[in-house]
Amino acid sequence: MTRLLALAAVGALLGACAPASTTPVQITVLGATSDLHGHINAAFDEWEKRSGISVHYETSGDFENVAKSRVTGDKPDLLLFPQPGLLAEFARQGHLRPLEVDDAVGRLQPGLSDLGVVDGTRYGLPLSVNVKSLVWYPKKEFDRAGLTVPRTWDELVALTDRIRVEQKTAPWCVGVQDGGATGWVATDWIEDVVLSDHGPAFYDAWASGQVPFTSPEVRTAFEKFDRLVFSEGNAAGGRQGALATTFPKASDAMFASPPGCWLHKLGSFLIGSLPDNARFGVDYDVFPFPGNGAVSGGGDSVALVSDRPEARKALQYMTSAEWFKHSRAHEGGALSAFTDVAPSDYPIPADAAVAGVLNDATTFRFDASDRMPGGVGTGVLWKELTAWIGGQSLDATLTHVDAARGS
Repeated sequence: MTRLLALAAVGALLGACAPASTTPVQITVLGATSDLHGHINAAFDEWEKRSGISVHYETSGDFENVAKSRVTGDKPDLLLFPQPGLLAEFARQGHLRPLEVDDAVGRLQPGLSDLGVVDGTRYGLPLSVNVKSLVWYPKKEFDRAGLTVPRTWDELVALTDRIRVEQKTAPWCVGVQDGGATGWVATDWIEDVVLSDHGPAFYDAWASGQVPFTSPEVRTAFEKFDRLVFSEGNAAGGRQGALATTFPKASDAMFASPPGCWLHKLGSFLIGSLPDNARFGVDYDVFPFPGNGAVSGGGDSVALVSDRPEARKALQYMTSAEWFKHSRAHEGGALSAFTDVAPSDYPIPADAAVAGVLNDATTFRFDASDRMPGGVGTGVLWKELTAWIGGQSLDATLTHVDAARGS
């Protein structure tokens, strides 16, 4: 009996010392951007070895509908939301878990800390952003013509007039065509004018529905955009050209010799659509949209669907500088939402320059249309702006959007 007990004790000891299973625990992340597959998966490779947690990244071009279906069935552990308004809808419907990420919140860029907070509770956290308050231009031609970067709206108007008169060509490159998403480029213009003219507090009130589109301030933003860009000879191809051209195609004329247009207001994501042989600082450059120091933009926020500890650990890792440098910094056009990723950490020179714009900004405000309910900000507003560029009256446009918002 004693011998049997001894053997049993040895067996128990050997069992306790046996190596644990090497099969990693798997979690799933669902996002909207398919071109990040390789970057995100590579970022998790080394972390998987350290943590024993495997991350499977899935994407869908129809993120909103697929995510709504999945959270009531085969649930992903984490969701990467491209729009705060959609994140808020999911949180209020009970699909998301509250987050405790005080350390990460303290590292966010100014103006981002409220993103992901719904009715006083944090359900999301920004991970990456793009800056939309930018104007791109052909640097060699610009310098050769003796032009200077504008710092105010009046200087931007004067630059526009000078290019049209002296260069005898359209100053602005404009393309709002994007299939089912046609019109979003124009919303970025309106948002930057509102933010520049009236500041972050007014901008927030407008984005949240407290200020109607028919207000004098918002109406004036539409009118200023219209005069600057669509006055006779100011936009390449005019209104119809803008409606028929995509934003990547619109930038092609900027690299013609001589340029067919000189100024292209678009977000940092334009970097991925520029000619491969175009050199930043030589063939093209960028300046901040003239204003009060605040910049607007978009980006992705991560939210927790399952309350598994592995999912919380993965979310925490995704807020680190290490994760961003491996997953997004080589992509072009995306910037970290956190201050511990410096401009010098970006291998792409244009990204480093835009990161400098973000760091110098007084505050950041998320794209207003993306903060509105999905059916309005990324639906009715896009359609109404497209109709307005095509000739619909401004009164009808503003009234239709307010009706959709219920304001």
